[in-house]
Amino acid sequence: MLAESTGALLAALDEALSAYLLMVRADGLGFRHEFIRQAVARMLAEPIQQALHRQFGQMLLARGGSAVPAAYHLIRGARPGNAQALAGLDRAVTELAPSAPQAAAEPATEALALTLPSDPGRPARTAAAVRALTAAGQWDEAETLVRSALAVPLPASEGAALRCALASLLALTGRAAEAMTEATVLTNFDVPADLRDDATVALLWARLGLRGNRQVDQLAGSILAKTSTKRSAIVVAAMVALGVARRDSGRITEALDLAAQAVRQATERPYETTYFSPHLLLASALVYVRRLDEVTAITNSVESAEGP
Repeated sequence: MLAESTGALLAALDEALSAYLLMVRADGLGFRHEFIRQAVARMLAEPIQQALHRQFGQMLLARGGSAVPAAYHLIRGARPGNAQALAGLDRAVTELAPSAPQAAAEPATEALALTLPSDPGRPARTAAAVRALTAAGQWDEAETLVRSALAVPLPASEGAALRCALASLLALTGRAAEAMTEATVLTNFDVPADLRDDATVALLWARLGLRGNRQVDQLAGSILAKTSTKRSAIVVAAMVALGVARRDSGRITEALDLAAQAVRQATERPYETTYFSPHLLLASALVYVRRLDEVTAITNSVESAEGP
C-alpha cells in the first residue's frame, strides 16, 4: 500500500518482529495476536482507517479476480457515491448470489446505503438488496425496503425489477394470491427476459401455494418443452414445481424422476434461487418410499453446503 519495495521495509519489519508484534506464518507475516491488531487499528483516527480500507479495497479490485475480498474493505472505507466502490460491491453481490445468497446480503445493503438518491442505478441495487435479504431470511427488512421503493413513482422499466423481487418474497412467505397478482402483471408485459423468468418462477410457486396443480402442469410443461433456450434457474424451478405437484397428488415415482432430473440440472448448471430446492424435493419424495438413509445423506449435504 505504501508502494515501497520489500527491501525498503526490512528495518521496520525486523523491528516489529523483534518486538513480537508480528510473526512469520506459512503464507507471510501476521499479527501475533488479534488484540495487537485491534490495538494498532485503534491508534489510527477513524478517517485514516476508512481511507486505508478504501485504498486497499481499490487495490484488490485493480488486481482482477474475485471482488468478494475487496467488498469487506469497500464497505468500511467507501464514501457515498463512489462509483468504483459501488461497481466493486455490485460485482461481489453478483458473485455471491448463485453460491452463497445469504452472504450477499451485507454487500448488497451496504451498496444501496452508499448509493445517492439521484443515482440511476439505485432501483437495480434496491432490487438486488431485496433479493439478498429474502435469501438470507430477513423477510421483514426485505419487504420494508421494496415497498418503500415502490411507494415512489418510477418508470416501468425500473419498477419491474422491484415488483419481481416483491413477487418472489410474497411467494416465499406464503402469500400466494398476492404473489400471483404481482407475477402475472410482469409476465404479461414487455420486461427483460431475466425478469420474466424470475416472475415465472414466482408464479409457479404461487400456483403451488393455491393448489393449482393443473396450472402448474401447463406452465411447467411449456417451460420444459424448450429447455435448450431457458436459463437453468427456470428449468430447475419447473422441474421442482412439477415434482411437488406430482408428489402432492400421490404420483411418487414421477416426483422422484423429476427431482432427480432437477438435481442433475442444478449440478451441471449452477443457478440462483431463493426457494426452489431440487435436493429437498428429492429428499421429501424418498421419504415416501422409505429410503431414509438417502434422505439423511441429502439433508446433510444441503446443510453442509449452506454452512452454519
